[in-house]
Parts: sequence; structure tokens; C-alpha cells
Amino acid sequence: MGRVFFNTGKNVDTLIAAYTVLASDSGKTFMLDLAGGFTVTLPADADTDIGWNCRFYVKTASDASYLIKCQNVSGDQFVGGFSVASTTAGFGHAVLAAANDSQIAFDANLANGAGEPGSYMDIVKIAANNFAISGFMISDDADTDGSAVLSNI
Repeated sequence: MGRVFFNTGKNVDTLIAAYTVLASDSGKTFMLDLAGGFTVTLPADADTDIGWNCRFYVKTASDASYLIKCQNVSGDQFVGGFSVASTTAGFGHAVLAAANDSQIAFDANLANGAGEPGSYMDIVKIAANNFAISGFMISDDADTDGSAVLSNI
């Protein structure tokens, strides 16, 4: 007998404007869907437990950036890394978070950036003030190295 799944779309939200993610959004997938871009702010460290997680997918490319930001008041930061691939040059890179990186930019035309449709990032709280990231970013920048995706804000 096969498995039957119900309400599989229940944990998927399409975002078309700025949003502050809630602790109750754990387990959700967010589709980023506005060419003009916007900012998404993660919940504060104190509001989430170890294992809190979400995923962001680019549905519509933005040249103005989708910014995924940690709450900067408590020293939250990203750890881990992701892969980035160029659609025009046919090569890829591994990108690792540096100390204090607290912002992800999905930007379709940023030099050394990435954020074409299909790009995604998983975020999981693994320790106090530490959100692990993993994902795959797509760029049409021929010589992208992905170094502009993460920053310290």
C-alpha cells in the first residue's frame, strides 16, 4: 500500500512583502515572489528552540535583493555554508559563513551574488545565537564566487 499525504501545502507560504518570521513558523517553506525584493527577519534567538527551522526558495528573481536577516540585538549569526553555481560559466563554489555573518542576500544581478529562481537556503537553529545554513544558490554571473551572498549587518 502507498502512503497518503494530506495538507502538504499547509506549510508553504508565498511572500510578496517584508515579513518577520515567527517561532511558530518552524518547519515552513517560504517562496520569495516579488521582483522588487524585500527583507525577511528571523525570530530572535530567545524566541526559538534548538531545532527551529525553515527554508527559503526563490520563485521570482529579484535584482533588488531578498534579504534574510538575523535579529542583530542578540548576536545571532549564520554558521555552515552552501553551494553556488553559475548558469553561464558552468562551474560552482562552496561558500562558508564567516564569523558574525547575519544576512543572506538572494540577488539575481549582484556581482559575486546569486538568487535566480530555484535558489534555496535551509536555516536551522543549532545552538544559542547560531543558525546553521545549507543550500544551493544559482547565479547568472559568469565568474561568481558567491562571496556577496553572506554579510555581517
